[in-house]
Amino acid sequence: EPKPIAQAPQVKIDGIIGFDIIRQMDLEVDFSENSLRLRNPAASRSETDRNMFWVGLPVIRLTSEDGVPLHFGLDTGAQTSFVTETLLDKLQLQAARIESRRVGGLGGEISLRAPVLPDLRVLVRGFPILFRGAFVRAPVYQVLASLDGVLGGDVWNSGVVRIDMTNGIFAVRKPRPN
Repeated sequence: EPKPIAQAPQVKIDGIIGFDIIRQMDLEVDFSENSLRLRNPAASRSETDRNMFWVGLPVIRLTSEDGVPLHFGLDTGAQTSFVTETLLDKLQLQAARIESRRVGGLGGEISLRAPVLPDLRVLVRGFPILFRGAFVRAPVYQVLASLDGVLGGDVWNSGVVRIDMTNGIFAVRKPRPN
């Protein structure tokens, strides 16, 4: 059973590691261990493992449970993940209800009233992630194609997250048992 992505607890921020640095590293974040591992990326020859692409922002290829390819932007500064109307059309889903919420990120906080998605399970390189009541928003990034959603900071609570932009890898795995 996948762990639902949840709101991250409030923490004091001492600095920000931006994608100008992240793009050059093999980064692994483990919130359960309060650890961040930075490594030099080892060049991989395999193009078949790529599920992350840079198109002005990082885009992650996920799949629905029934194998439909989905494309999410990665916004590490956003507090919560959301899906777009494009995903509803692609997976032939309807919003479960309309809700008001305060959402924020590094740019501040806003109040939104928007449709909310029914629970949706997606796979990141085979690892299940559960979107529980994700907001449905209009596409917000101008890239080559409409994105199906945006992964925000709450994805860090899904497990150990790895970003290796050099080799095009975005992965989530279970934390190691203590």
